[in-house]
Amino acid sequence: MTRARQSADDDDHVRWQRLQELFANSVALDGEERRRYVHEACAGDAALKTALEALLDAERRTGGDRFVHRAIAAAALRLADAERRGEAGG
Repeated sequence: MTRARQSADDDDHVRWQRLQELFANSVALDGEERRRYVHEACAGDAALKTALEALLDAERRTGGDRFVHRAIAAAALRLADAERRGEAGG
């Protein structure tokens, strides 16, 4: 594995850990309190905010199914990373 690839994998792991932490902290909040927390916690990181909002929306729509969370979180993280690199379509 190249050093650059290892660094990218490490960065992905750190972002995944951060996303999980923010999700755990925000899932119990409601309404304006949740919006304020997400805004402050993701300040300056639009891609992280996009991923977190997608995960929270999935939580709302699925009623807490953990299997679905993992799939959606992985997809949200890939989308957020692509957006951060300027590769997302839309």
